[in-house]
Amino acid sequence: MMTIFTRDYSHRLRHSKKKQDNNAVKTETIGNTAEVARFDKWFASSYTGLREKIRFFSIVDEDNFHNTYLFIREKIMGGEERIENLEAYFFRCYRYKAMTEMRNENRYVHPEDDFFYRFSQEETEPYLWGLNRCERLAGDVLRYIRSRFSR
Repeated sequence: MMTIFTRDYSHRLRHSKKKQDNNAVKTETIGNTAEVARFDKWFASSYTGLREKIRFFSIVDEDNFHNTYLFIREKIMGGEERIENLEAYFFRCYRYKAMTEMRNENRYVHPEDDFFYRFSQEETEPYLWGLNRCERLAGDVLRYIRSRFSR
């Protein structure tokens, strides 16, 4: 059998695909709503306990704490597996998020004010021809930073 694609046929294909997609999304949402409600209820009831347990080991990072909550909530909404031990999963995600944030923060160097002061003193000395390429590049970068981001 040969199918001829006409405007009418392609129009029907598009609309039938949309109906299938809408049904699939609704089923996923309905199936995970109970899990999300269970997680929200658990989080609300054990909020202070979680904060105290984290405070026992380290300082509580509010942003990380709430980002972990949102991360797990998204995982539950999109996932098909049920998380049995919510507390252990929360602590594992909190630790992972904290380590990721620490790694991202350590990418950048935050020099002290003494560094810029010392460099500005060196800059006034007239021996720029004695510097190697790396030192000249560092000087150019610092001059650019000072000119663009001065207080």
